[in-house]
Amino acid sequence: MHRNIEATDGLPPSCQLDAARHIEPIEQGSIDHLCGLYAAINALRLVTPRSSQRDQMLFEAGIGYLDKKDRLSTVLTEGMPKRLFVGLAHQLAKRRDLQIERIASSGTRHRPEEAIMNAIAAGMPVLASIDPPLDHYSVIFGYSPTRWLLFDSYGYKWLSRVQCAFGRAPTVRHTLSCWRIE
Repeated sequence: MHRNIEATDGLPPSCQLDAARHIEPIEQGSIDHLCGLYAAINALRLVTPRSSQRDQMLFEAGIGYLDKKDRLSTVLTEGMPKRLFVGLAHQLAKRRDLQIERIASSGTRHRPEEAIMNAIAAGMPVLASIDPPLDHYSVIFGYSPTRWLLFDSYGYKWLSRVQCAFGRAPTVRHTLSCWRIE
């Protein structure tokens, strides 16, 4: 399910899901704001059997969810707030008998970085909200000592780990909110 690079005590310094080497992420359009929908679908594609038909069914279920919430038009043109993204991801994960769980930014036994690395080492991708300047949803499928590796609908490949923080941190470039798939 996953590949370790230079394994050491505890978590390996680098790890990535093997599935990401065999498939490409589904890409979003250049002018739509459906990265949240594509992130949820792409994450599920990394852990469940894949087929064009299954991908299409997830896409249709996601569009149906946004339409039922009366948010489809707004999401297409302006993007998706986190609360709606979490609801959408939960609904799509349930269709695959999976669930998502928030990785807390503080007050937990494990630091968020360790929780992400543990999920990936266990063979599960992590959904990520990447706040300014990107304002984007993506999938973390691996890590190295310096990077978070992305399986991304817009073509982003990685984020520098030193430029990312969890929670409020004015000195970093990106603030991440993350959810692991279980």
